[in-house]
Amino acid sequence: MKLKAALIGFPRKEERRIKKILNSRKFAKKAGNVISKALHFEQKMGPAEIYLQQCDTAVSGSKGRGVEFRLTGISKTPQRADADFWKAAAGLSDLYKSHIKKWGKKQNLKGSVQLFVVIMVDSEVTLESGEKSSLVEARPRKISF
Repeated sequence: MKLKAALIGFPRKEERRIKKILNSRKFAKKAGNVISKALHFEQKMGPAEIYLQQCDTAVSGSKGRGVEFRLTGISKTPQRADADFWKAAAGLSDLYKSHIKKWGKKQNLKGSVQLFVVIMVDSEVTLESGEKSSLVEARPRKISF
């Protein structure tokens, strides 16, 4: 499983600073713990089974800062209820929000960052809305500083 972030609209100096946090082993471990707990991994995962890929820089036609996180390479199994994927998306969203908010306050940033978390599953799951999709999306969040 791969977890990866795309940073959108950050000035270069801010981007370098936030990448230090989001590309760290410490953060990768925390994200792995959230995923393992929500999706019921009973064994310790090896480095090639779950990892955090370094952040990308992206461009948007909209103004402002944004961070999109994707978890890919995840399978639906009999041990995982559809709601487990919702919990994983919400847990990752909470984790990223807390780290971005703490970082922004420490940097004395003004404004906000939009946060969006997506889990790409290998088959369809039933979403909270009742629809079926292989994309489990946490609600977009606005993190204000």
